[in-house]
Amino acid sequence: MRAYEKCDANILQAQCEISPPLCTLGPAWAQKFPPADGRLLVTLNGHQGRVNCIRWVTRQDGGSENELLSGATDKTAVVWRRSTLGQFSAIATLVGHSGPINAVDGLYTRQFDGCSYPRTIVVTASADSTVRIWERKQGTEEFTCLHILLMGNGFALAISITLLPNTTVPLIACGCDDNRVTLYVENEQHQIVKVQTLTGHEDWVRGLEFALSDSGSIFLASCAQDHFIRLWRISPRRGDDVLIVPKAVSELQEEEDIRVKERLFAVIDNDEEKSTFAVTIEAILSGHEGWIYGVHWQPAVYTDGKRHQPMCLISASMDKTAVLWRPDLESGIWLDEVRVGEVGGNTLGFYGCQFSPSGHSFLAHGYQGAFHLWHKSQVS
Repeated sequence: MRAYEKCDANILQAQCEISPPLCTLGPAWAQKFPPADGRLLVTLNGHQGRVNCIRWVTRQDGGSENELLSGATDKTAVVWRRSTLGQFSAIATLVGHSGPINAVDGLYTRQFDGCSYPRTIVVTASADSTVRIWERKQGTEEFTCLHILLMGNGFALAISITLLPNTTVPLIACGCDDNRVTLYVENEQHQIVKVQTLTGHEDWVRGLEFALSDSGSIFLASCAQDHFIRLWRISPRRGDDVLIVPKAVSELQEEEDIRVKERLFAVIDNDEEKSTFAVTIEAILSGHEGWIYGVHWQPAVYTDGKRHQPMCLISASMDKTAVLWRPDLESGIWLDEVRVGEVGGNTLGFYGCQFSPSGHSFLAHGYQGAFHLWHKSQVS
């Protein structure tokens, strides 16, 4: 596994090899051709098989990520730590799966004061039809398996974890080969339980990522081999809120709008306070003509201690394009703002994508290992 440095970001991708850069297209975005100012930072050696996935352990306060997760065909996940000198070392190896690991994710949990991180939670999904949740408590380097989710005859291809707003309760999303996205939470007995199943995709779910909006709602982006991206909104509900019951179109009055169905679930936090959340479909994004393998939110921006989450997505597809999505300011309809990609050739398209921390650059990597980097120009 190799780490590369480029522009204002350290962008990491597993198992990448060199191949010639190809031409790209798209207004206001230009590929560095050739990327002469990029360089190899470090090669991380620790796995005995092909590395399938990597992910930073995310922080909730916008601080720099210093721990990295990787999963491989050797059936293990490794936790890497970056020192102040920029050197990486393996601090833990998670052993227990009986099949290759397909996806990893992790985060630090916080107290209500937002200043302390009492534990770290890591989620690993494997071809052995299980998802394992690992826990590391503060003051130790050892991870223990907290819970094992059984996927039956299927398996999870994508996972993402976040914290429910104004709580310390982890929310886990699993995208599986049954075309569904399943949501899990940790209950008051510290058990992982299923709370909702989100349907709509018509093929395998290949990518998931959460984002906390400025309004306090969580947005979940899911992409699949059905060529579509679905955006889900998870909103806190107050006790006096009325459950929205959608009507048939024939029952609507002239001044009424069409309402989407809500799915409710409740959690109890450490202080034994009950919180209710509603899940609704926010948008369905159509524009790709091939399997979509990656979808990521633009990172949140912190200015003078204030957090701002840009409502902006990047997606990568086997149709040889990467698309930047953003809602229209007036209508709120999600549109493809920028489309870049390859012209011609015999390549297999893009296998993943990622934003730089500032959001001014994004990267996609080809199925055969090539990096493609675009940087936003100052020309309007």
